[in-house]
Amino acid sequence: MYTFNTRVKNIRLHKIVLRYFLTAMLLSTGISAFGQNSFKAILLSQQDSTPVAFAIVKMIETGNFAQTNSKGEFHFQIPQNLKKLHFEISAIGFHDTIIYNRTHSAIEKIYINRSPVSLSQVNIKGLTAKETVKKAVDMIPINYSDSSFASFSFFRQYDKVNGVFKNLIEAQTVILFKIAFAKNRITSSYGFDIEQMRRSNFNFDIDDSKYYQNNIAELLDQNPVYNLLQGSLNPNAFNFYTFNFDTTNKTDDYVIKYSCSEFSSENHGVDNMRDLGWSGEGMEEGVFIIDRKSFAFKKIERTAIRNKDFNYPKNNNWVLPSRHYYAEFVDGKLVAEFEKNKSKWFLKKLCHTYTNEYFKGATTTKEFTITENYEWYSDSVTHFIASDRTDKFYLDTYLPSCDYTYNKSEWDKRLPPFQYYKKEDIYDDLNTQSPIEEQFEKSGKQHNVSTSPVR
Repeated sequence: MYTFNTRVKNIRLHKIVLRYFLTAMLLSTGISAFGQNSFKAILLSQQDSTPVAFAIVKMIETGNFAQTNSKGEFHFQIPQNLKKLHFEISAIGFHDTIIYNRTHSAIEKIYINRSPVSLSQVNIKGLTAKETVKKAVDMIPINYSDSSFASFSFFRQYDKVNGVFKNLIEAQTVILFKIAFAKNRITSSYGFDIEQMRRSNFNFDIDDSKYYQNNIAELLDQNPVYNLLQGSLNPNAFNFYTFNFDTTNKTDDYVIKYSCSEFSSENHGVDNMRDLGWSGEGMEEGVFIIDRKSFAFKKIERTAIRNKDFNYPKNNNWVLPSRHYYAEFVDGKLVAEFEKNKSKWFLKKLCHTYTNEYFKGATTTKEFTITENYEWYSDSVTHFIASDRTDKFYLDTYLPSCDYTYNKSEWDKRLPPFQYYKKEDIYDDLNTQSPIEEQFEKSGKQHNVSTSPVR
């Protein structure tokens, strides 16, 4: 059995900046709208004064949304003359509209009285579409593995920049899922063994992107089951969703369509969206396919698009640290599929694509439309791993810049098809630079950035 804590090697680069945005720096880039100021608050449970994390908060006066962070904090830009505020708050065990009188403290404290929630069995007959999804969420700790495991898998990433495909990376990997269970939720951290990889010619169109390259971990963090409160399965958000059974479904599964017109869980590569106040940036719709017998999620699909009426608060969408560009979200898609292995369900496939537009700060002209595509496929899973493999795992991966040796014979096997585009279209663009096999070979010998090699 592997010993994750003692044997995983850390080659983490110092994160000089976040990939795109940092709130502290951005607040100095713009002036708040005339007659408005910042309302900062922390949402607390009245029973024990603990923070209420990842709750959805709607300000009735403005119609704007925010989501509390892990510390229960949230903020809005509000008119200065408002003294009495109305909030619609949705959290586990609480959904109500409250009235709050401002105290003008630096951090306002708002208390809510939540009802206790249990995992008691629910009669499965006569459930509405919403109740069916809630039941499936409640069953996650039972249906999915709550102990650590390894997955033998395949990872792929590539970009489409101004209509041209580039920056293809493929890797044969073993991923360690280090599972933790707390407060009736399952979470996961990761270890990575890159056994084989290959990379086409690679360059960052936005130079700031080079500061964050741990793309596999970023993709795995999109798993809605193991990152419940940050994705489309967040039960705090369900009161703002519309759920409907798909009446055309001919399978034994529950197929439920959902939509949310007021906000989205799509983060399109930005990991601190709650701090930035972007909850209303997009809207989303999708499908949940739920196993009728176990109430396990078999497939989750999500499509998000930009809310055209959304304005970035204080123009806080600069790309850091250079601030040469500012970015705007266009759209994004996510698909997660799960497969049963004995008595538990495991992630089988996870694919994420999103498009951002980048505008030159000096001229405000659009310079890049970049679609980033990430795909991960699991071949098999195990709760045990050979002792000679336990010292091969790293906490991070930097596939765009790491050294590697290209072994062509290791790629003479059937690979998963591309999820979002045709392989021939991608390869046609890549081959215009030089034959793709030459790129794979040459990129493995380059020393682009000083990092530890991938095995």
